[in-house]
Amino acid sequence: MAGPWHTFGTLRLTSPEDGLADEPLRFDPVLYPLPGLQWPIALQGLREPAYAAARCTPAQVG
Repeated sequence: MAGPWHTFGTLRLTSPEDGLADEPLRFDPVLYPLPGLQWPIALQGLREPAYAAARCTPAQVG
């Protein structure tokens, strides 16, 4: 597929009118894998330290 780019939509990011933000979400696929899926042991060993560090760090909003 080649040719010039064409705009096909607009994304607007806004905050809620009441000024309240949702609680931050965290996803940890090592600790909570999707049902039926399993990390290969070698990859789990590589990723676990990063996810463990993220669990110890407060989530930032904004």
